Amino acid sequence: MVLLCIVLAASLILGATANWGKEQKTYVDYKFQAVLDNPVVTTTVNPPILTVDGYRPASGIQDCNVTINNKTYFYPDDFSYQETFHVEANQITGKSIMLVTTTLAFNLPGHPTITEYLTLQSTRTGPNTSTDDSQFFLTGTRTFRNVEGGGFAESYGISGTDYALHIGLIKGWPF
Repeated sequence: MVLLCIVLAASLILGATANWGKEQKTYVDYKFQAVLDNPVVTTTVNPPILTVDGYRPASGIQDCNVTINNKTYFYPDDFSYQETFHVEANQITGKSIMLVTTTLAFNLPGHPTITEYLTLQSTRTGPNTSTDDSQFFLTGTRTFRNVEGGGFAESYGISGTDYALHIGLIKGWPF
């Protein structure tokens, strides 16, 4: 009887590890939230276009977490954070486009990553108002090589602090 229990337990463990890291076909929830400040920027002006390029240093990450498949991971304990961005704004038409690349390198063997590619198109509709259309898609490396997905993004700034919320679905999450 004891031998049978050991064989069954070993079979369950081997079966679970055989599927670890393989592509999962179902979609699971994905939510990224961050409070950010102090970007490092370079600004160039070629009228009427204003161009801003920059990145976010570690000192600019006030709070950041990502929830995947109902489990929340926290910066810096569970992952590192890198962000670069490029903005082009037409000062005459009020239209702008922003491209942001954010990479989360998880504190796991091999430091697998999730990279988000976000686009934001904005149109100024008044002195203090604008409309925007933003979305993101994501990919992964190493353990997360089969991860893909996307969704919508919302961001806004208040007094020099940026608030970001990305909500979507991903598939291929190995956990």
